[in-house]
Amino acid sequence: MVIVVTVASSVSVGGASARSTAVGARGSAATSLVTFTNGGGVVQISDGSVWAIANDDQTIVTGWSLGETIGEGVGGRSDELTDLDTGDMVNAHKVGEMSTKLDYAHTGERTIESIGSDGTVVVLTDRSVWAIAGTKDTTIVNGWTYGAQLTVKKARGGSYVLQVANARDGSLTREGRRPTVAYYIGNA
Repeated sequence: MVIVVTVASSVSVGGASARSTAVGARGSAATSLVTFTNGGGVVQISDGSVWAIANDDQTIVTGWSLGETIGEGVGGRSDELTDLDTGDMVNAHKVGEMSTKLDYAHTGERTIESIGSDGTVVVLTDRSVWAIAGTKDTTIVNGWTYGAQLTVKKARGGSYVLQVANARDGSLTREGRRPTVAYYIGNA
């Protein structure tokens, strides 16, 4: 649980007044921003949860910094995330957890829509959200480009393999030759 403290103050300078609001948090469940995709469409916070951000609020998220304190439901609604360092609130819905391993029925050719800033999250154009399994895999993902074609294949243990293909002829790119292990965690 995050407890929010809001402090408002007014200052008068030369007859003009200004009002500022400071938002702070205390409590044991404070979380921080781990990554967000280009454009701010999907964020991951340090408790392992992944959130899809409402279209109108995505530009707000692009102004957030990694490591900032994030609160869930601070405004009294479960569909909001708040950057407690800046007071910025955005509408969001929880996609799932990084540890989630759901079944994905649409294997085959797909297109990359966005990639998390640290390579741990990938969103495809069908709005499926993927958790990337390991450090070597996130390094490979950081070399991928938005709009690139990839193949999704079922693997063992609830995992899938993502491989980037060459746009010209469908052959695997250098990055695609090494299968990237990922887990489907939900839709944005």
